[in-house]
Amino acid sequence: MNYPKTVEDGYRKLAFGGIGSAVRLLFLREDESLPNFGNLDLYCVQEIRRGKDGILEIKFYDRLRAMECLEAYQNHSQGEPIQEALSACAKALNHDHDSAV
Repeated sequence: MNYPKTVEDGYRKLAFGGIGSAVRLLFLREDESLPNFGNLDLYCVQEIRRGKDGILEIKFYDRLRAMECLEAYQNHSQGEPIQEALSACAKALNHDHDSAV
């Protein structure tokens, strides 16, 4: 998997990245092994869990929130300091994660 090299690349990948690898996981049977697990791109995935009934649940990061953070990052010179913008976005992403659990 190619990890983003910059914060901006990371937000861009969260906002616009593909979900094909996660979809492949959804169609994988419970008794089936996954070859080349390291080749899956699960960067946009926030959480994966298998319920007691065997159903796989995949939760993705909020793309709209990532776009907001990307915009804040790109516009940091016109407004608030970048540290404040990134901190606000990180808190928002953590709040979304905490409220979902």
